[in-house]
Amino acid sequence: MTTKSVDLPHLRSVVLAAHAGAGKTTLAERLLFDAGAITRLGRVDDATASLDYEPEEQKRKQSLTLAVASLEHEGTRIQLVDTPGYADFGAEVVEGFAATDAAVLLIDASGGVEAGLESAVALARGNGRPALFFINKCDRENANPAAALDALRKAFGQKIAPLHVAIGSADSFTGYVDLLHRKAYQMQGGKEIEVAVPANLADEVAARRDQLLEAASEADDDVMTKYLEARRSPTRSSRRACTRPFDPAWWRRSWSAARRKTSAFGR
Repeated sequence: MTTKSVDLPHLRSVVLAAHAGAGKTTLAERLLFDAGAITRLGRVDDATASLDYEPEEQKRKQSLTLAVASLEHEGTRIQLVDTPGYADFGAEVVEGFAATDAAVLLIDASGGVEAGLESAVALARGNGRPALFFINKCDRENANPAAALDALRKAFGQKIAPLHVAIGSADSFTGYVDLLHRKAYQMQGGKEIEVAVPANLADEVAARRDQLLEAASEADDDVMTKYLEARRSPTRSSRRACTRPFDPAWWRRSWSAARRKTSAFGR
């Protein structure tokens, strides 16, 4: 198959990094599948994931080396670099950050901040890479997405702010609220459906949205002025500020649609 050339403004490279077992390879598989880069959705546990192609990786059901794949989204080619989570393979993670220009850092919603994530954050900051946190496995037993976000803010600073608020957790996890646009989505029949924002989340949505706008205002003086004046609905400038590298956090189930994630790197 011939790969068409792409100019530099439409090329992104993103490293996926986290503690072992956070779901990096599963996320990469979902992104590739939803973008049409692969035609079959593989699973790490079934030894069919596209990026775990080494026999030893398939046997152990874990990534042992750096792996690269690409997808296209809205005219932008995104190179995904999947890295191992175990400390024994730390050199691979270092290489991944050196070769890319942005990072997606995963956290297990049931596990909190672990050593592998701390190392990944240090590498992102040391290399000056904009980073986005992906709160994964929100439907897992004992998952607590809100606690995971609070743990990120406590460990790495108040500059980290949510783009989404989870609707439910563990067995009751059904979707999320988009804080920037004040819209809610749930998974129904394998599709993402817009729904009303749950009334019981009104206070949390308001508080988390303030966290988001405060972080965005630090990245853009125009947004800061508007935020201090009236805390108005998001303007074009505030939306632009929210895509700058202030370490936002996204909620997501490991299997859910990935099209909203890929768009962040297409701008």
